[in-house]
Amino acid sequence: PHKATLRTTRTRTILRRRWLTVIAAGLLALAGIAGSLLGARAVSGSAAHAKRFSFLLSAREIASTLGLAIQREEDLVVAASAYVVSRPVVSPAGFDEWVQAVHALDRHPELQNIGLVQLVPASHLRQFESAIMARPVEPLGLHTAKLAPRFELLPPGHRPFYCFAVAGIARSMQSYIPSGLDYCAIAGALVPSRETGLASYAPLALGARRELAVQTPVYRGAKVPAGVAERRREFVGWLGELIAPDLVLDRALRAHPGTRVVFA
Repeated sequence: PHKATLRTTRTRTILRRRWLTVIAAGLLALAGIAGSLLGARAVSGSAAHAKRFSFLLSAREIASTLGLAIQREEDLVVAASAYVVSRPVVSPAGFDEWVQAVHALDRHPELQNIGLVQLVPASHLRQFESAIMARPVEPLGLHTAKLAPRFELLPPGHRPFYCFAVAGIARSMQSYIPSGLDYCAIAGALVPSRETGLASYAPLALGARRELAVQTPVYRGAKVPAGVAERRREFVGWLGELIAPDLVLDRALRAHPGTRVVFA
């Protein structure tokens, strides 16, 4: 129990630090408006004071709502990390069963995709391809229409190592990511995060939509190892989430009509 508590506390601390960056970006436009209001010295009188007070109160309430949303995301990442490290091998079917058992997609409307990404050396590429073809990652989880097993390296080319999803579930085919996608080739911050132990964030365009991709490194043991060599040795993979930030922001603004927050 003590080890589990240490791991949970460390993971929450890392995620909260990184998610604060997302809050700051999401409230960028809101803060700009606040600065304009507070800096408008030409406006005077009790009416202007009331407007400023009302705006600051709304901003605080919106930030509080976003904070609760972030805490819910942290809870999901902590639970998923615990599931991953408790098993010697994470199978696509087993991961789908866990996601559906905890009702992750129902409880988190902003969550578009969640899965586990692992590092595959070039020397193991063919072996991995055979294994993933035998037990493919189902696009929409268990008991859904299945696609014909297919593995196409994206982007093509020979590299020293690759990063592929070994398990995962998407909300819809619009947020499904092919199993042959090499995440390390498109996300430069992914591999360095294995050594720092910190989550990485990157915007991802899916057609006309802009999503937020979050990758959190997962390690064996009770906490993130202290040294880089230990982190490499105990590294399991990255827990990846694809989040629709607009849904998070819209939920925070329901009680504040006429206020606009921009995810930048």
